[in-house]
Amino acid sequence: MTPLRDLLAAANKEFAAATNSGPYSSYEQVQLLLDVAKKSVRDLVRDPKGTFAALDLDFIIEVCGSGHPAIEQTWNGDMGRCTDFALRIAHRLTRHFPNDFDFEYFHVSRPNVPGHRLSRCAKTGIVVDILSDIGVFTLWEGETKTITTDHTVSWKLLHDKLSITDWDCDEEVFKKVSHVEALAQDLHEVARCVPLIVHFREFDPLHFHDFDTLTVDMPGSFHDRLVGPARFPYGIIKWKLENQQLTLRRNVDTGDRSIISWSPYHTEEDEDEARLELACFLDEYGGPYAGLQWDAGDVRAFFKKIWNACDEAFGKPKVIRSVLGGH
Repeated sequence: MTPLRDLLAAANKEFAAATNSGPYSSYEQVQLLLDVAKKSVRDLVRDPKGTFAALDLDFIIEVCGSGHPAIEQTWNGDMGRCTDFALRIAHRLTRHFPNDFDFEYFHVSRPNVPGHRLSRCAKTGIVVDILSDIGVFTLWEGETKTITTDHTVSWKLLHDKLSITDWDCDEEVFKKVSHVEALAQDLHEVARCVPLIVHFREFDPLHFHDFDTLTVDMPGSFHDRLVGPARFPYGIIKWKLENQQLTLRRNVDTGDRSIISWSPYHTEEDEDEARLELACFLDEYGGPYAGLQWDAGDVRAFFKKIWNACDEAFGKPKVIRSVLGGH
């Protein structure tokens, strides 16, 4: 049996790689859903809510279990959401340490907010959850682990029931699901909400700061007596297709944002200015891995397809509000 300290170190190495190599994004899932729904990006732009209306959970479960060639790319690539993050890290740890890890997957549906998925190893107690600001941690029967950085999140395992309490809602109990079910729940959420976002991020376990504002009631996952926030969310690029808009937010906690809007009354010069706004936003608010994450998978290419489809459907884009100033 590999020492737990070594397994935690390996898990946090994968946690860092999964965070830094690509953004939090649903682009891979949306592309898969377009394929199975036999729809185009043009369809998505013109009717974002209706494009996937016919895809129910049972159908998506069938797709996830079918061996579709694009399924693995949604969770074992360089970007994704909470589900893909947890599945990717669990898969890679199990591949490297087949005798040490036995991951199980958990799903919770939450009222008025997206559901959530994580993975936990039954042998080591190691939990992989994108909501953790300090990387992986261990959770055993009867324990509650709470992380307080910018927000407070608690995980509890009691009487073999895993639950979570975060800033959005009261305590919610997870349901144990299979790998396929976890993927299907994630894809079903994307199909219903179509969250077209790219959220830049960073994980650096050596980059601790703000100790005076940090409380963590667990042993350090990285070094004894050294625990601190190590995830730094940066800019968010979000399509609001129903409004024919693209928004560029500086970070998750601020309302400051650029707004780019499409209209047949806008000009080529307006579009040049909009492209410059995006480029400057990436430079200023994309974080240290912006270049790597913007080029991860099909992020840049799929973004361009949406942009071009908006041009075709709505006209030219124009910056109507700038977080950068000067507009």
